[in-house]
Amino acid sequence: MNERIVYIDSMKGFAIFLVVFGHVLQGKIFPVAVPLHELIYTFHMPLFMFLSGLFAYKVENATGKLTFLKKKVLLLIVPCLVWSILMCIYKKENFLNDVVLRGGYHYWFLFLLFLFFAIIVVISMVKIDRRVKPFIYLLPWLTIYFLDSDSIMSGILNKNRFLYNYPFFVIAFYLGKNKGIINILSNWKLGISCLAAYLIGYKFLLTSLSSFGGGILAIFAIIGLLFLFKNIKWLGENMILKKWGNVTLEIYLVHYFFTGLIPNDLASIMGASLLSISSMQCIFVCIVCSVAIIQLCIYFSIVISEKKFLHKILFGR
Repeated sequence: MNERIVYIDSMKGFAIFLVVFGHVLQGKIFPVAVPLHELIYTFHMPLFMFLSGLFAYKVENATGKLTFLKKKVLLLIVPCLVWSILMCIYKKENFLNDVVLRGGYHYWFLFLLFLFFAIIVVISMVKIDRRVKPFIYLLPWLTIYFLDSDSIMSGILNKNRFLYNYPFFVIAFYLGKNKGIINILSNWKLGISCLAAYLIGYKFLLTSLSSFGGGILAIFAIIGLLFLFKNIKWLGENMILKKWGNVTLEIYLVHYFFTGLIPNDLASIMGASLLSISSMQCIFVCIVCSVAIIQLCIYFSIVISEKKFLHKILFGR
């Protein structure tokens, strides 16, 4: 269950950088901030969900499925709750209204990821014909789809994010299970075509795409990135990205407390006026801030790791 593949770790590192970078960009005042933010948000969380589901197939044949689920509670739900409480204190938010009724709010990804793993575990424990099982995995999506959008349960289960992200997890689950991912990664034509389709779609179709169309666009980006990280050594074996990829949970949980400290007027950081600096300078400052925040998160987790109980409560391990 703990098998690690270097280029997948590097991709996770790249994905967590995009998460932090995207949050650093929010609200920033310079010309390309909005389109750059939109670009990142077309695929970065679907990419994370896809990478999380890639090895979920191992749960099907594993013994002790409930034990596995208990570990996921400690790894995902406990940190989600603890850090949500800390975030509520930090931002003066209401835990019930801003967290519980909004499906985890800031930490929605952890809550949904646990739900998706739980679905895999429950379905794998039911004796069903293998030919029928793929259709069974559609039932949770259909159930949430027909849920009243104004209901309390819709808010708790984060309906819109569930519907959008669940397919990426299940697609990755089946690709990993059937080894189809290997064929995708070895096919140069498909990899390049997907990258081209993503760039064309982003450039000309983004504003007119539905949620479904946006999902297709994200799939093109994910397949293209898998191809790049698998076949380009300096990406797939990048030691910095690999290091970040091994501690994505810690970075994800802590980074919110740092991103809000960066002023929206980036010119003030450089002691200049907004009109006197270029967009490239602003992007560079955002990248530097993002890397600094990631390193601070890692340093914080290392310090906390000396207190084993505290580390388990905060980071689930």
